[in-house]
Amino acid sequence: MAKEIIDPLDGGAYEEAYHFIQQTRMQQHQLQTRQNLPYSNRVDPDSLNDLDRRILRESLRQAQRLQSSLALRYQL
Repeated sequence: MAKEIIDPLDGGAYEEAYHFIQQTRMQQHQLQTRQNLPYSNRVDPDSLNDLDRRILRESLRQAQRLQSSLALRYQL
């Protein structure tokens, strides 16, 4: 029997959050390419629309939850 370390619903939320953060970064890199700027992973939240800003905020919360969970589990 497989032991589930992360609840499947939480795992799905973590995965969706990861994909949104990566998508936002890639969009930022595309914009930087068009503007002939060096790549940066810093995204100004004010450059996002309200919905994307809220999703990014929640995605970062999910990342924080995962980090906290892993730190407790593995006592980092």
